[in-house]
Amino acid sequence: MHIVTAPIERRRHRRHFGRDLLVLVPEGSSYPVRDISPGGLCLQGTPFAIGELVGITLSSAANPFDAVDASCRVVAISTTGSHMEFCPVTMPLLTFIIQHIGKELGVEPYYFGKRHPLSSQS
Repeated sequence: MHIVTAPIERRRHRRHFGRDLLVLVPEGSSYPVRDISPGGLCLQGTPFAIGELVGITLSSAANPFDAVDASCRVVAISTTGSHMEFCPVTMPLLTFIIQHIGKELGVEPYYFGKRHPLSSQS
């Protein structure tokens, strides 16, 4: 299973491996994503200060055009990297994260699946 959780989880959302995701910052640097959830992410590296509000682009390493812009607040810095919360969580951002989690788990999320024929009636 591709879920990163502690024995006693204090977070609202489960974290998933950020494999093949990059955080791009306006200064031109990029950082690999360690883990991600609908609430935030941990990136490998500590380029920011705690409390800093940062504009980022979250991108697929395999396809740089598969990307979404986001605003994050740095909530902690540790030996594993910079821990950031999304503020706010937007629909394009949530869609990007759900797609990534689906790929990691090997499933197509229902959100993107085919709709039931009766649900398309107006």
